[in-house]
Amino acid sequence: MGTYISMYVEQRIGNEWYYVGQMLENEMHKYDSDDPLEYRPESIYDRQHYYLFAVLAGVRNDQEEPFEPIAPLRGLPDDLSAELQVWYHYVLFDEETGKFNTDGLETSWLTLEELACFDWHGKRKKFYARVDERVKHIFHPDSSPAWNDWPEDIPISYHHTGKGSPYCNAIWTSTYAEAVEPFLTEILNGLLEVYGSTSDVRLVFDFAS
Repeated sequence: MGTYISMYVEQRIGNEWYYVGQMLENEMHKYDSDDPLEYRPESIYDRQHYYLFAVLAGVRNDQEEPFEPIAPLRGLPDDLSAELQVWYHYVLFDEETGKFNTDGLETSWLTLEELACFDWHGKRKKFYARVDERVKHIFHPDSSPAWNDWPEDIPISYHHTGKGSPYCNAIWTSTYAEAVEPFLTEILNGLLEVYGSTSDVRLVFDFAS
């Protein structure tokens, strides 16, 4: 089992937060008409990316040299938009116990201002892994790997458990921006182009395992 992130955008207008995004047919309702939720908000990000989890909220931050998170887990905002209130009630509320069950689901949020002010390109982190000996020349302790120099006939991969031949140790340094791609280019930069660095737009997200 892996950990996945779901992410939603909200905008504050006046004193209220509004969900910004598409509503999709809830698959559970589609196949079971007794399921109470007909539509659900569409997540703008549905991937496994442990480095991103670590940077956003310190989740899965168990590397040899941990990331510095933007903020620790905050839970859900008290003033969620109506759509997200309904969605998270549906996801978290246990009808049998009458209580909210957060086992396996961590929640938090960050404003665009917080995300824009974070030093993505200045903060750097060392990475340690095992790699194929044939590509060890592209790894250097003080710089990012030269991925373009990776031989075409060798799959691009590295891991922390490879032992013995033909694996060897590798150390490299990457900026936080490089570590969390493509979140910056596909998600954050687009939102900043539309809304700017503002505290009136936020990302609400959860980590499900």
